[in-house]
Amino acid sequence: MGFERTQTVLQDVLGISLSEGGAVAIIERAGEVAQPEAEAIGERVRQSAVIGSDETSARVNGRNWWEWVFLSAVASTIRLCPAAGRT
Repeated sequence: MGFERTQTVLQDVLGISLSEGGAVAIIERAGEVAQPEAEAIGERVRQSAVIGSDETSARVNGRNWWEWVFLSAVASTIRLCPAAGRT
């Protein structure tokens, strides 16, 4: 969900006013906390005997990035990279 829609839902449903900068700060802090677990999940996928994958593009700051999903019987992970040759 985009920032504008998130702001609208928070205001209309919960009565909370949140700036776009505030939302970005929350997401950045959450990402820092989640990073070790994300890396552990990625490692579980890499260690799997069979890995399925798919790729598509994703818009990031108005530019096309590559998005991959890797999944196994035990976990799945998504990677976003600015160039196709990087994961």
